[in-house]
Amino acid sequence: MMSVTSRRSVVLWIISGLFLLLSLNALVQVAMRLLAMNSDPGSLMTLQLLTGTAALRAAWTAWRRSQTAWIWALIYGATAILLLGSLGPILGLASDEVRGIWIGAGVVGLFSAWASWYLRHKVA
Repeated sequence: MMSVTSRRSVVLWIISGLFLLLSLNALVQVAMRLLAMNSDPGSLMTLQLLTGTAALRAAWTAWRRSQTAWIWALIYGATAILLLGSLGPILGLASDEVRGIWIGAGVVGLFSAWASWYLRHKVA
């Protein structure tokens, strides 16, 4: 039986779960590209691989309550924002389409910053 202090909080479950889902999303895209199930450019696949790996690492270190979990949350945020910001030039999107992507990048940035703060001050 776990003591009260060693139990994972609901917030930690949510953070770990969200990072896990985000990693699965990115890594499935990589697998689909490798299996020729989509035609994404190689640069996009590389960014997906970096983002998925960072999210998986953030999920694992958060779940394990590692002192580096907050750093991986920030690394995920940086790589995800880089990926989203690169979509316009990589895919040749129109400027009105890119505007919505930047809103998504802002949401991802806020989430990763909040998760990093939480993991730094409440967990590690």
